[in-house]
Amino acid sequence: MEFTVQASNEFPNVDVGTYTATLEQIKEMPPTQANPTWGPSLLWQFKITTPGQWFGKDVAAFTPAVPKEHNNLGKLLRQMIGRKLQPNEKVDAGAMIGQPFSIVVDLNPSGQKTRVVSAHKTNQAPLASMIQSATKAAPSAPPRPPASQAAPTPPRPARAVVTKEDLSGANLDLTAFFSLDGAPSFEATIGSVRQKVTQGLLDPQELQAYCPATTEWIPWVTIDLPF
Repeated sequence: MEFTVQASNEFPNVDVGTYTATLEQIKEMPPTQANPTWGPSLLWQFKITTPGQWFGKDVAAFTPAVPKEHNNLGKLLRQMIGRKLQPNEKVDAGAMIGQPFSIVVDLNPSGQKTRVVSAHKTNQAPLASMIQSATKAAPSAPPRPPASQAAPTPPRPARAVVTKEDLSGANLDLTAFFSLDGAPSFEATIGSVRQKVTQGLLDPQELQAYCPATTEWIPWVTIDLPF
């Protein structure tokens, strides 16, 4: 008697970390034998596009099939859309398939495997244009005012973060894009955000900073700032 060994349907145990990934499919899963009363669930399959060991590997998030404001599906949709959902709002999740996201992979509740725990919208601007806009030339000086008036100071051009080292460096005047638990991103200097975190106005556990060089959202708690 011969047997053919079937391939496992399980996803590889990808290392904990932050990756860029494309949403491949959303699949409805039947109720489990362990919890048959919980009803069906959804499997969100992502393909990692970050260069390196896990490039091209599939990872997954698991959520309930019915979105509520405070359940895992509601939270994931908020992150992927980039804003708060409204009651009775209809969301076309199929439109997200093929789109890039910044995902965070962490241990599952049992600690035996890893899975996707968050997926945020990424900045769609190409890396080259981001670097170009971050390093554009200073504006020309304003016209010379009458002698009776003091000459105004020309506006100082903004300097933006490009690499992860910029985020964790000592230059607090650099600007970057930040997001709080999937909310729409905002631009601010590293120094102003650091001050708000220190004052307790921003939760560092929910705060992420965008790194143009790697096109990823980096959790604030992993950025080595001298608090």
